Amino acid sequence: MDGDVSDLMMSPLSGNERDDFGKSPGQRGVLLLDRTMQRNRDSTSRLLQLPTELLADIVELLADDHAALANLALVNTECRQLARTRQFCSIRFDYGDNCRSLLEHLLKEVTERRHAGRSTSQIDSNVARKPPISTCVRRVTVASSPVWVAAYHNELYQSIFGESARSISREERKALQTQAKNGYTAYRDRLLVAIATALPNIESLAWHDRHEVNQGFFSMLRVTSLQHLKLSRVPVLTPLVLTGPLWPLRSLHLNVCTPFRRSVDSGDEDVDPYELADFVDSVLRLCAPSLDYLYLGSSGLPTFMSREVLSFPRLRTYRKSWNARIASVTLPAVLTASLTELELGECNTAQISKHMAVMEGCQPCERLETLVWSKVDGDNVDATTSFLTKHKQIQKLYIERSAHKELEQYVVPLLSSGAFNSLTSLSLSWEPVNNRVNQINQTIPPQVVKIPIESLAAIGTMTTLRQLCLEAGEFAGWRCQWLVDHDALRTCLRTLQQLRKLALSRDSYQFKDYSQVESYYVDRLPFLSAEGRERERPALDSSMCWFEAVERRKAEADEEARRGSDGTAHRKYGDPHRQVAKVGADDYDSLPQEELWELCHRNFILEETEKHAAVLPRLSWMYAGQWPMNIRRADNGLPSEAVPCTDQRDSCYTLLRSTFGLPDA
Repeated sequence: MDGDVSDLMMSPLSGNERDDFGKSPGQRGVLLLDRTMQRNRDSTSRLLQLPTELLADIVELLADDHAALANLALVNTECRQLARTRQFCSIRFDYGDNCRSLLEHLLKEVTERRHAGRSTSQIDSNVARKPPISTCVRRVTVASSPVWVAAYHNELYQSIFGESARSISREERKALQTQAKNGYTAYRDRLLVAIATALPNIESLAWHDRHEVNQGFFSMLRVTSLQHLKLSRVPVLTPLVLTGPLWPLRSLHLNVCTPFRRSVDSGDEDVDPYELADFVDSVLRLCAPSLDYLYLGSSGLPTFMSREVLSFPRLRTYRKSWNARIASVTLPAVLTASLTELELGECNTAQISKHMAVMEGCQPCERLETLVWSKVDGDNVDATTSFLTKHKQIQKLYIERSAHKELEQYVVPLLSSGAFNSLTSLSLSWEPVNNRVNQINQTIPPQVVKIPIESLAAIGTMTTLRQLCLEAGEFAGWRCQWLVDHDALRTCLRTLQQLRKLALSRDSYQFKDYSQVESYYVDRLPFLSAEGRERERPALDSSMCWFEAVERRKAEADEEARRGSDGTAHRKYGDPHRQVAKVGADDYDSLPQEELWELCHRNFILEETEKHAAVLPRLSWMYAGQWPMNIRRADNGLPSEAVPCTDQRDSCYTLLRSTFGLPDA
């Protein structure tokens, strides 16, 4: 089962594209100093006489200045605690040395304060007055690093992934697995004790460790002050049904699964998947009255919420991943009048007809503002258009990889009919053409996708739009199939005078023939008609420290090859500590061919972006050619300038989804 710690030694599957730019560092929001001191402030410092809310704002401004926070902590006891409210507001347990030291410190604080509470000595009284770290913690993330898990259980790692793995017998490996499981379980149990007893102000817990949890795990969590809980791909030991008083969570991200049965002879009994449904049903029954955010997702989760129709009186956001299932008779329970954000993942074939019937027959969600729809095709197009027609008040619409016919003949005409006057954000994605006959142009091969001019022209009539994202072709991986015609795009979209943001995702280009389109970013062939294009923007290359970035990327690649895949994110453009050096011709001559291509491609995209800015007067940001760009408007009537937000291409997957759809919880 999922008690095998080796699961934690493997990184989760992800795409091979860079996705660094625009990722939020997460919520900040420090706790107020008086709440973390657990006593009145007694300092005569003028700074510390300020209102506690203002002090919180000050340390928020210092959030990224680690040196300043460290210096602040050295002033006195109150300043140390003030700095800690930022330093320990959010903590992450990655199974490493530092987090283990912090864990032991938190448990030690609990012991000391309990002892001081029973003692009358002056020394213990002073200990009780010393502000603890634990009161500063507001959010906890548990995500064991594969590197640290492998380091702490190296014998098991070598027995599975090492060069001598084949020489290890099954019995020896099983003994190592048991030893590692005991070690991890001991660590996790101490962590749960700390969460339950040492963190009085904890509000949010995100648990990412893919290791089985049981009744004791949830018993510990339910005695805390948690308001927000996220379980990400967590195996649950079933049968398990939670009972007792209500669990007043405000947000719940529930992505759970049954433990994995590794082999027939492993000794594991078959797991009844419907026991997991009973568990989910019991959790929702305890949380439903208080939830304002609910995400449901699971691998192999059967239909749940089928025994009774629950009520979600406060629900504002409901999200269902593509592989989670919900009983059709209970779907209306989440489609409430209070709902403002809705994401519906793709249903499996057996559920489509029932779910679509429910969607077509549901009462309107009167307050709905944001709608994320997984896919539109022949099976659900009627329900899609029916649901949209009932919710013409929506402000943000995000439709993922959908069939060409249904988008072009039903969805786009409906949206451009003039009935959606509140729509300010739109994201549409056309699925790959694959082997079907290309209906746009018979001379274009099926692996190349184009968005029809008619659809672009219809989108151009949606003059309320302030942000627009278009995507076509394969939605992940190296194959980018959407052949963009920027001139046609400008002609069709120039009427969108309110547009602030424009994103073109999975776009590609050609400079010779169609065979180059799909592998444009992989082959990085020389620009045939771009002689000298790489040298067009030396001032930008200087301010971005492009050549220093090239050297850094090379060093990072070498380091990546040396130590594995746990690399560091690139530094973003605009670092004030960079030294700007004048760029000369020799700098370009020394670049390798692939870096010359990157410069040519970047300058080509910047030029096209500036042309878009010339016809869209309010455009301030654009994403195209895998480059996120700000648009710098000139006050003296000069042409606008496109400025890259990073020093290399980025898929911006997370940023685009949070900007045009819903951010990850």
